[in-house]
Amino acid sequence: MSLSTNTSPGELAGKFRFIAEIGHGGMSEVNLALAQGGLGGFQKLVAIKLLRRDLAKDEEFRRMFLEEARLTARLNHPNVVQTNDVGEDQGRYYIAMEYLEGQTFERVRRARNAGKLFPLHLQLQMLVQALSGLHYAHELTDYDNTPLSIVHRDVTPSNLFITYDGQVKLVDFGIAKVFDSLNHTRVGVLKGKARYMAPEQITGVAIDRRADVFSVGVMLWEMLNGAQIWLGKSETEILRRVSAGDIPLPPRDAPFVLQQICTRAMAFHADDRFATADALRAELEAYLAQHMTPTRENGIGPAVIELFRDERAQIRQVIETQMRGTRPGGAELPALDEVRARQTGELASAYGSAPIVAGPRTSQALQLTYGGEPAPAPAAARAPSRRKVIYAAGAGIAVAVALIGVLALTRGRAAPGDGGKPPAPGASASLAAVAPAARTAAPAVHGVTADSITLGMSAAFSGASRELGNRMKLGLDTAFAAVNEAG
Repeated sequence: MSLSTNTSPGELAGKFRFIAEIGHGGMSEVNLALAQGGLGGFQKLVAIKLLRRDLAKDEEFRRMFLEEARLTARLNHPNVVQTNDVGEDQGRYYIAMEYLEGQTFERVRRARNAGKLFPLHLQLQMLVQALSGLHYAHELTDYDNTPLSIVHRDVTPSNLFITYDGQVKLVDFGIAKVFDSLNHTRVGVLKGKARYMAPEQITGVAIDRRADVFSVGVMLWEMLNGAQIWLGKSETEILRRVSAGDIPLPPRDAPFVLQQICTRAMAFHADDRFATADALRAELEAYLAQHMTPTRENGIGPAVIELFRDERAQIRQVIETQMRGTRPGGAELPALDEVRARQTGELASAYGSAPIVAGPRTSQALQLTYGGEPAPAPAAARAPSRRKVIYAAGAGIAVAVALIGVLALTRGRAAPGDGGKPPAPGASASLAAVAPAARTAAPAVHGVTADSITLGMSAAFSGASRELGNRMKLGLDTAFAAVNEAG
């Protein structure tokens, strides 16, 4: 998992010396670096987010990366990760951000003894800080005071970072939507995590800040329930149920006031939710003031320190060793996420580039089979370009729509030998239910049998386009689920 000095430069722009890997994902790599130079031997730890070398040659990826940089450079709030510098050096595009020493809320709530050391009142305090940063981003205007109408679109526990001194930072504006931005979401591509998506975000209609309010409401639901929402449910089922308004209510044993706040934040219709993140923040603050026993001001920080004391010491040792310059020439950069993985079995990063599972970055062939045995999957191929994957996603949706139409026509026609009568009401219209004569008369089409349809899909499931590949599969799964439900 660690980046070697062959893939990440020892220095960048003459002022950043790379000392450790934080993580890498589909689009970028994140490294801990030492900002150096200037008078008095100035040194400061920063996080450097690099656009991957192979993607830097693609104009569209460069634009997306610089769009994120342009946006994050405008954000200046105690509860939002700070961007310090943006630049390019010998073809490497980078964003320099403040280095955050702490943990994501996702890891905090999974830690052993989290229930005891990080109880509900600390979690609510954390949400209050996060909502403050979120409201700031929502309210941000351009230099001419024109509202930027930022929507984060991925407010999740993985994107709330808690520092060891008790500050909460909202991170990863990589897929944030700006109303007037050229970086629009493409048809058929979902951005964000299904569990926390608002209904309007799933269905693809216009969204505003209230979609982020919904996501915070889901996190509040999970805090009150002590478990993940939609536990054990597939993404397809989650998307279907949320888009249909089938949204679970908060647990009845939770405080009634918090039940009301949570229900309103997670309302199906955006008009029924809190109008702003600040309105939700005010409600939670009022509840804390009235119902929770006051704790020392920095209760959040000491709790996180206690939960991750050993890991913090290990990471500090790695950093100190690297800063002393003891890394031999040509050696790989140490990976801080692997230190975390040894404790929790998971890999995590706080800067919008969560590490991917170790393994070759090649495309995989996915065989989608609905009934019958799958045919052998085609050999793995070079990861397709972004544009090709988008075209393939559109083709997949078109195929699914065509199948819906075919099955609809099948329902309205009588099978040979039935006297020309349509199927009886309530009768199954699945291919398996078609009369035997119809099954034997089916045309010989590759991948189509009497009672099954097999779709072959070659897409990237790692590397730069892995998210698009996953969404293509999800789209097909959802389309077939709708066909099956319709009979």
